[in-house]
Amino acid sequence: MTDAGFSVGFKHASHFTKVFKQIAGTTPEHYRRQARRPGG
Repeated sequence: MTDAGFSVGFKHASHFTKVFKQIAGTTPEHYRRQARRPGG
């Protein structure tokens, strides 16, 4: 997920995480875990 942040122009993972949480309402790690679940 950090690679995705860098690829769209974020210089710091912490800033990407903060912005991601503001938009998605969850952290990138939690989002990734949910997406990996069957039916998630």
